[in-house]
Amino acid sequence: MSNKQNVNLLLKPCIMLIFVYCLWLTSGSADSQNLTSADDQAPVQGKISIPLVAHQLGLVDGVIPVELKCDATVLVLPNTLDQIPCTIRNNSEKIVTAVVLSKFITIDNNGKVSAESDYTTLDFFVHPDFHAKSKSKGLSKRSEPQFPSAQETYPGIIKQIEVHIDYVEFADKKTLGPNRKGADILLGIRAGAEKYKRWLLKQFETNGESADILVRSIVENQRLPDDFGANSASEEQGAEGYRNYLRRIYQSEGVEQLLKQWKKGNSIDSR
Repeated sequence: MSNKQNVNLLLKPCIMLIFVYCLWLTSGSADSQNLTSADDQAPVQGKISIPLVAHQLGLVDGVIPVELKCDATVLVLPNTLDQIPCTIRNNSEKIVTAVVLSKFITIDNNGKVSAESDYTTLDFFVHPDFHAKSKSKGLSKRSEPQFPSAQETYPGIIKQIEVHIDYVEFADKKTLGPNRKGADILLGIRAGAEKYKRWLLKQFETNGESADILVRSIVENQRLPDDFGANSASEEQGAEGYRNYLRRIYQSEGVEQLLKQWKKGNSIDSR
């Protein structure tokens, strides 16, 4: 057996990051963004250029329905990734309500090659309360948001990055993709948002529908309550998303609008 065959590529699937991009964060569908070409990039402050490989969904009627448009390379510090230079383009005629993306980072740690994976979610229907308030209902045709990412540091030198679309959900409830984890992640996010809403509603009603209690719960709490019932990291992300949704209403529109939106969302018909 060759030395090359002796190298074990250990995939360690885990949900390291889940970015919940809710529709209420934008005033409409995402704008197209222009990416800097690989030819224009130059080494900066010790950064190196590594390959970026995008794996596409299969063709549907001769078109990739939801496409990753990526540079061929990405500039990184040897062990730190800042941004994935990709956009996600909806080429279909349908509205996209959620996309779950995956990335695989190949790492060389003193000659030991391994890979780490994580999943990133753009969910435009985290909770019905979000959807009802939004001006848009998802990614329309030709929408092209940036691949969401944040700085991550790895235990070795980054050698290659691969990105995939794991799961796509459309407004008509049709889905696409290999769905390794995507559907489960979405279910968890949405379940967590609903669990947190129910927990918050109980606190609100128990304390005489006090605006102060509601505001303190969404503004002052740095950690999610231990007793709201999360069973997974995805559910915690959904709860955080729901809390951030209410926090944004409070910070941008005030306590009166917060209470109006909150009571509207908790009408008898919505329970």
